[in-house]
Order: sequence, then structure tokens, then C-alpha cells
Amino acid sequence: MLRQHTLPITFGGKDRCSQSGIAETDATTMDQKLIAALKRAHTMIQRDDTGLPVIERRPKGSHERRLIKLAFLDPGLQRDILMGRQPRNMSLAKFLKEPLPLLWSGQIAVFR
Repeated sequence: MLRQHTLPITFGGKDRCSQSGIAETDATTMDQKLIAALKRAHTMIQRDDTGLPVIERRPKGSHERRLIKLAFLDPGLQRDILMGRQPRNMSLAKFLKEPLPLLWSGQIAVFR
């Protein structure tokens, strides 16, 4: 994707903007570790006859217990992860270390 970058610079005490030209850059940054963890979390969840999520087996160890919460992440945040548009402060390490709000609105507030 071609993007035009504008850099703020100062000449003689006056702020100006300088265009650095057109450069080919990747507009998205795919976090492969986060994507893999999200997919893994969804493999731990099954669906019942009505489509509701069901955990059929107990997560093995603390890592899986922390990982499974990704399956219950706000659908918009999950979509952003898969498309490489996740917020900058979102990382797998943050998910594994910090508590995640249960409400989607709380999750959005943490990451937006």
C-alpha cells in the first residue's frame, strides 16, 4: 500500500510540515503470536446445540486458564487482531499478565 508521510519540522522557530514523499509501507501489523493465541483459545471452546459457548474440559495449567479468556474477547477486538489493526497497547503478554474485564465495554475501554 502506498502512503504519503508528513513529518513536522521546525525552520527558524516556525513550525512547518515536510512531506517525505510516497513510500510503500504495510498499513497493518500482524501480531502472529497474538493471532495464534486467539485461535488456540477458540479451540478450547465448543458450542452447544443453541450455539452458546461450552468449555468441555478443564484448562490444563495456568497458561491455558489465562489464554482461554481470549475466546471471550469483544468480537470487534478479535476482528482487529485478525486484521492486524489491534491497538498498540494490545499484546499477548498483556493478556497473560493483566486481568481482563468481563464486559466487552470494559475490554474496549482498556485497549482504546
